[in-house]
Amino acid sequence: MARRYGRAPRGQRLRMAVPHGHWKTITFVGGLRQPGHDRPARDR
Repeated sequence: MARRYGRAPRGQRLRMAVPHGHWKTITFVGGLRQPGHDRPARDR
């Protein structure tokens, strides 16, 4: 999520590029049980 607000000198408009698009993120889900971790899963 990108910031929606920024700062500029008084009377001037803030002009700046905002990063957007498809980022390569990975979601990691793992369960815990008594002996240790239980089957970690990865989702792209």
